[in-house]
Amino acid sequence: MDFIKCTEESNNKIIKAEENGKKFIIKNESRYTIRKIKVDGCLIDDVKTKKCDYLFEIEDEDLQVFYVELKGCRVDDAIFQIEATIELLSLRHKNNKKSCYIVASSSPKVGPKRQILMKKFNKKYKCELKFSSRQEVVTL
Repeated sequence: MDFIKCTEESNNKIIKAEENGKKFIIKNESRYTIRKIKVDGCLIDDVKTKKCDYLFEIEDEDLQVFYVELKGCRVDDAIFQIEATIELLSLRHKNNKKSCYIVASSSPKVGPKRQILMKKFNKKYKCELKFSSRQEVVTL
């Protein structure tokens, strides 16, 4: 995995990733150094391997990592894509605080099946899954 080739490092006030009308935006008011890593199609280029779209490594007091999937409509697939990426990068982010974001085309419903998936995910990775429609904004 070539992290250097797939990474943009910045301390800009606004850092974003967007695809097909879906946006993930970080308002970096504290001006932390943030590494935006293009996972799908760069860091992990194998089409058979499940992976999320982007990864953000934030150099703050918690050394946070954001896993981001910008998804059309198959939200359950997005959960598995983020999970696979966490597994693949488990050594790199072993001691980091993790947050996971799924930005979908429409507002994802959280039915019983998805609630079970989310509980298992949260318990296994100690990481909350956050869903949003079209855009997610995180302020640091």
